[in-house]
Amino acid sequence: MSYLTLKYMQLALSLDNFGSIHLHGFVRVLSVQLQNSLHCPSDVLIIYRYILYTFFFIIIVFSYGIEWFIEMIF
Repeated sequence: MSYLTLKYMQLALSLDNFGSIHLHGFVRVLSVQLQNSLHCPSDVLIIYRYILYTFFFIIIVFSYGIEWFIEMIF
């Protein structure tokens, strides 16, 4: 990965004023890196993004707890 990509990943994972992770930017960088390394078409890139979003969603839910997630919904 290039230096600029690593810096963007660091920025994407930084916390904002509300303490939330910029997950969209991080997933975008990871999916573009996957596309570049695997030389896949852009249609597959969309599938990678949904897989990465699901993966990070599961991590966030289990790190904060199921009760936190239920409170956020209702």
